[in-house]
Amino acid sequence: MEEERAARRTCLTCGESEFIADSEEYWDDDTEVDHYCACSCGGEEFAGAVGYSLREDGDVRWVFVGLRCLACGGLGIYEDWKISYGPSAFLLDRA
Repeated sequence: MEEERAARRTCLTCGESEFIADSEEYWDDDTEVDHYCACSCGGEEFAGAVGYSLREDGDVRWVFVGLRCLACGGLGIYEDWKISYGPSAFLLDRA
């Protein structure tokens, strides 16, 4: 069985958090620590971007969360997950 994945972003200025794509459906507050990000340099603040791989019909196939460490500039994909249902194009508005 495939593990369900989720990601939530938090604004560094106001502290408001929002879920990315369909993450709210799979988020587990009891394992929130498992979703915490840190850079290998020790940095814990990031600029983020969400990328998508689409099916031919425009539905979302994969979601990717890329982060750039604000301390060292290091880049990486910190989370990704497959979307196995449709229609899923609405997720494009939930970055």
